[in-house]
Amino acid sequence: MKKFILTVSAGMFLSFGISAGASAATYSVRSGDSLWKIGQKHNVTVSQLKSWNSLKSDLIRVNQKLTISPSSAKASVKPASAKSGSSYTIKSGDTLSRIAKTYKTSVSQLKKWNGLKSDTIYVNQKLIVSASASAPAVKPASVKPASVKPVAVKSGSSYSVKSGDTLSRIAKAYKTSVSQLKKWNGLKSDTIYVNQKLIVSASASKPAVKPAASKPAAKPAAKQSYKTMTVTATAYTASCKGCSGITATGINLKKNPNAKVISVDPKQIPLGSKVYVPGYGTAIAGDTGGAIKNGKIDIFLSSRSAALKWGVKKVTIKVYN
Repeated sequence: MKKFILTVSAGMFLSFGISAGASAATYSVRSGDSLWKIGQKHNVTVSQLKSWNSLKSDLIRVNQKLTISPSSAKASVKPASAKSGSSYTIKSGDTLSRIAKTYKTSVSQLKKWNGLKSDTIYVNQKLIVSASASAPAVKPASVKPASVKPVAVKSGSSYSVKSGDTLSRIAKAYKTSVSQLKKWNGLKSDTIYVNQKLIVSASASKPAVKPAASKPAAKPAAKQSYKTMTVTATAYTASCKGCSGITATGINLKKNPNAKVISVDPKQIPLGSKVYVPGYGTAIAGDTGGAIKNGKIDIFLSSRSAALKWGVKKVTIKVYN
């Protein structure tokens, strides 16, 4: 996405990207062209152009033929055999719009079938991609307590989040409300993760209000494998003149101002990865930027003042597998 990087160092600088889209199938490079200029003209990202054309750098030459449509890249997203009622596993670089086009449906249908409240998706997440496959998800039997909660539900129990779960579905299964689940688990948004442990009763939530018990809820699970990296972290905001608010992976930051999203160099951190940033929290690597290279990341904040306050920091991050 097109954005401003805000810092309090010697000066302020800009970083640019663009949202996904496509027009013609190929384009012949003209004098004065750049990947960024071609991307803006055809409403696609620089990273998509490089991926579709197997480019290792931003260098292009006059009269070079470039693929500027995902039509030639469908094979990398669409399974060899896409049957009615099938599901799809998210890969790095995927967006809802690309998957919808591959399976000849719409983003709104994908969100409806999978109970999604935003355009945010994650690597290895399972998505229902047809109406027949989504039927069980809307039948009463699929939201009965027996299909979500353990066989023996005792007061003070917890629940491990599964693929396709939403807070509303879990709340209905345990005869509580979304607001109660968020309160008991210290959640600031409706975002939940596969294998995340949720407290689902009032009695079990009592220890969660104690300082010792509330800390793990804000940190990644200890059992997950990860690698650490020391990087330079700057901050940006979508609320600026000319900013689209749409990330390279299709997340609408203006509609989701509380989303935890960072811009990364995909060569170092794959798009879609879950990343823990000290002082910011656990975020999704969901965006790119021209200046975000060689050990740099850029965190999304909802306001200019917050981005300026963050400034430039050296932090040791955790990138989860």
